[in-house]
Amino acid sequence: MIKLNAQNVRIRTLTHWIIFSIIISLIPIFCALWKFCGSHSISLIDGYAEILQYGQLALISVPILAALVGDIIISENNSNIQTIFIIGGCVLLIMFTSTIVQEFTDTTIPKDYKVTTSIVIFVSTFIIGIAAKLKK
Repeated sequence: MIKLNAQNVRIRTLTHWIIFSIIISLIPIFCALWKFCGSHSISLIDGYAEILQYGQLALISVPILAALVGDIIISENNSNIQTIFIIGGCVLLIMFTSTIVQEFTDTTIPKDYKVTTSIVIFVSTFIIGIAAKLKK
């Protein structure tokens, strides 16, 4: 039997999180993109813009962040300054996302702004998740 050291455990935890939290959460968006591009015969980039302008990517970030906070709280090593910054970042991003997602229904706001905001929120979630899963 192979004995895992701390580094291997962190890599394994990160891989598990990417597969089961990130990739699986993106399946509905990929399915919507596939259906949209197939029925409208437009390019993949234009399809992404049409799908992401409604804030689905930003909304997916909220449960991912909430699960991260829950995982950190129940972990045994949750009393260092890094943990406080990660939980604070998660809570701030959840609050920001909850506030900004209201704008996605406003038709006067440009589509590019909505898509960019949604992508930035999701990438921020991904970065915070990596920091949380690789923390010591």
